[in-house]
Amino acid sequence: MKDMRTTIFGWRGVSFELPREWELVREVVEKKHGYFDMEDELMLRLRVYWERIPFEKSPELIDQLNKIIKQLKKKSKELKTVGRLRMKVHGHDAILTRVKLSPPLEMLLLVWYCEDRERSYVIHLYYKTKEYEYIEDVFRKIVSSLRCHGKEYLWSFQGISIRLPSEYEAVAYRVTSGLSWLRLYNSKTRDYIFILYNTMGSELLRDYYRSVHEWYLDLVKKEVSKIIGKRVERGRENTKIAYHSGIKIREGTMALLRKKVNTISYIWYCDKTNRLISVVIAPSKAKDLEKLQRVMDTIRCH
Repeated sequence: MKDMRTTIFGWRGVSFELPREWELVREVVEKKHGYFDMEDELMLRLRVYWERIPFEKSPELIDQLNKIIKQLKKKSKELKTVGRLRMKVHGHDAILTRVKLSPPLEMLLLVWYCEDRERSYVIHLYYKTKEYEYIEDVFRKIVSSLRCHGKEYLWSFQGISIRLPSEYEAVAYRVTSGLSWLRLYNSKTRDYIFILYNTMGSELLRDYYRSVHEWYLDLVKKEVSKIIGKRVERGRENTKIAYHSGIKIREGTMALLRKKVNTISYIWYCDKTNRLISVVIAPSKAKDLEKLQRVMDTIRCH
């Protein structure tokens, strides 16, 4: 069996333990359904599919499983299923089956319905036949740690994680060799939280910027201003962020034609991952600024 180093990953209100080397590689989000894929260096490993279904219209698990298998058989005449097991996932009834696709490719297929969020979930866990022992261990870790509802959700963005109230959703993100960012938004309170980072942090500080603050002004502040408008600095202080020394900056917009927005930006260099990182908190109401800062207690960058 492979040696396995794991981490807790969270995305779109679902979190679970999985191998550290598995990465989010793509996502499709529609109004009522969507999925995200995770890969390692070898292949697609995991797909998590979700669909909004009102409780009164929630399907029987066995019917949903049979429907999925029927669709798969249309694509592969070699497909076979091996056994069915009823189990629990975060307190919900679930059903599991092993699917033999085109040899040597196989898949564990797990289906459940979350009454709390009124969502149906399907996990596809891919592996090669010789990896069954390894993937069985992965599956146990996923199921035992899986969370699909709660007051707070974990968001994991390229190794940076934060816990936020369940009302927040990812409205946009970009991963590049330059500045990467995730924009989270609470539609009820109209609050924004931005997570931004650059790789090769030490090289940037050596060759392009004299400080993390200079990097922030050149890249981060400009990116965030595209959404909430230009801001002027109101104050700056040194602080501790995720066990690192950093800077905390208070800013406010001066726009006359839009509502004034006050922000707090946290900036630091993570020597463990060689990244320059910033988190910008932008509530719609100034009185919520101090309260919203508490999410920084949950930030992790390595």
